[in-house]
Amino acid sequence: MVQGKPALYDWWESAFETIPSLHYRVTSLTADANRVFMEYVRTVENEQDMLVAEVLEIKDGKIVFSRVYHG
Repeated sequence: MVQGKPALYDWWESAFETIPSLHYRVTSLTADANRVFMEYVRTVENEQDMLVAEVLEIKDGKIVFSRVYHG
């Protein structure tokens, strides 16, 4: 679990340091005031592309929960 902006920053920094070729391409984005649904493709050099879906729950303008589904 990642909580707070500093922890999220550290998590992403570590991910890109560990996997420098990591890239995401958004293929679909739907949102309202309470929820964001994204579909994207995760690309890493020398690996098969991975389809990903993510749901962000929003409360008072902040992300309070995220669910990620890797396919």
